[in-house]
Amino acid sequence: MKFKEEEKGLDVIGLVGSPRKKGNTDLLVDQVLAGVATAGLRVQKFYLNDLRIHPCQYCNYCRKHYSCRQEDDMALLYTAIEQCRGIVVGTPTFYGDITAQTKIFIDRCYRYVEVVRHPDGRNSFPSRLPDRRLGMMVGVTGSFGPETFNKQVEVIGLLFNDLNVGFADKVLYAGTDYRPVKENQAILTLAYAKGVEFGKRILNGIFA
Repeated sequence: MKFKEEEKGLDVIGLVGSPRKKGNTDLLVDQVLAGVATAGLRVQKFYLNDLRIHPCQYCNYCRKHYSCRQEDDMALLYTAIEQCRGIVVGTPTFYGDITAQTKIFIDRCYRYVEVVRHPDGRNSFPSRLPDRRLGMMVGVTGSFGPETFNKQVEVIGLLFNDLNVGFADKVLYAGTDYRPVKENQAILTLAYAKGVEFGKRILNGIFA
C-alpha cells in the first residue's frame, strides 16, 4: 500500500486492525468512512495486517529525537496521522482484547507522547502533536459480552490522548458469531449515521 501523492492531506483515515478483509470490523469501518465522505471530506483506509510494522523496541530513541529509528511501513501511517483531521480505529476481539496488529500500531505511537514529571511527583502525558484531531473507535466481539469493550475503549482512549485526538464516538457490536455485521442492517445504518455526524464535526472544527 502506498500513500499516493494526490492523497496527501487526507481529512480522515480509517485503520482496520482485523486480518479479515470484508469481515465484521472492516464492514463497519467502511460504513463510518462512507458517512464521513458525505461531508465532502477525503478518506483513506489502511489495513494494518497488510503493512510491515515492527513491534516497539522500547529503545527510547523517540524520547530524544521525536522520531522512530525503525524503518518500516509505520512511516506511512506517521505521515497519514500527522496530516489528517480525523482517525477511525477498528479492531475485533482476540482473547478478550484488541488484536496484535492494533496493539503493535498503538505501541509505535509512543513517539507522540511527552512524559512530564511535575515537582509534586505527579506525571502528565500531553501529546507532542500540536493540531487537534477527532477520533472514533469501531469494536466487535464474537461470543463475549459488551463488557469486553471496557478495557479496549480505555486503550484506544490512551492512544487518542497521545495523538491529540478528541474521543468523539464509538461503534461497538457484540455477538458477531451469532449474527455477523453483514446480516444486521441496523448496525450498518448506525455506523453510517455516526460517520455522517463525525464528518460534520470535523467540517465545523469541533474536535472536543
